[in-house]
Amino acid sequence: MARRTSPPIYPHDLPTLYAQQLRGRRTAAGLSMDALAAAMGYTGTWIWQVETGAERPSFKFAEDCDTYWNTDRLFRDIQEAMERPGPVRTVPGFAEYSQHEVRAALIRSYEALMIAGILQTEDFIRAIYTSEQRTAAEIETRVVQRMERQARVLGRDDPPRLWIVHEERALRAMVAPPDVMRAQWAYLLEMCQRPKVHIQVVPENIGYHEGLAGSFTTLTGPSDAAYIESGGYGSYIQDPQAVASFSERFELVRNVALTTSASIDLITSLMESSYDDRLNARQVAQVVPQQR
Repeated sequence: MARRTSPPIYPHDLPTLYAQQLRGRRTAAGLSMDALAAAMGYTGTWIWQVETGAERPSFKFAEDCDTYWNTDRLFRDIQEAMERPGPVRTVPGFAEYSQHEVRAALIRSYEALMIAGILQTEDFIRAIYTSEQRTAAEIETRVVQRMERQARVLGRDDPPRLWIVHEERALRAMVAPPDVMRAQWAYLLEMCQRPKVHIQVVPENIGYHEGLAGSFTTLTGPSDAAYIESGGYGSYIQDPQAVASFSERFELVRNVALTTSASIDLITSLMESSYDDRLNARQVAQVVPQQR
């Protein structure tokens, strides 16, 4: 059997601190990963995965480590700290945007890569944050945060007019299990029944158009603004000329999109189709969840 090796570990966060404690004790005892695994009732592959951060350890494994190394609650305390929800950090620029979003009379958004956050279901949100390999507590905190945002915007007494234009590929991207995707499409159809919600789709065969430069959102009333986000950074834009440019771009994109009726037909066809055979490693996108 080939000898397993691990890259250097730097204790800059809790998972790597955990890994360092495990690896340090193992090497000090002169044990290989396979030898330690045999003594503790695990596999050498599991020990390697924990030491390299490829897998998050369980509470059972933490208890077994404390018992084996006679470390009282060291590993369990680190495990509990990893599972404890921390402060939710938002993309720079999004906090300012969200303050104005709840007061806007009109929200127009073009989404090139993924279903708009304001229209995502709870299970869909949970699936895309799970792809980031966060702790269960962190994921649930993110889910609650996004659902509360939706309630603040769409659940108010006089909700804004919401106009979303999606790229067809954004709707088709299998970023969640098939049943979650179908429920998400069904929810979009349900939202289309609201008098102030409009959803249009730019078909895949349309070719080049003005939206391909990237996703964006515009807000109208009480003050006009625009918001763009990419690579974990967001920009809240209030310059009148820039905002007018984004508003014009939205109209140009909307003009090449399917009608609302045709868009509903397309979403219905997605919901009614079976995608189980198409779901494979290449088609499950690993998407960085955007705030919007």
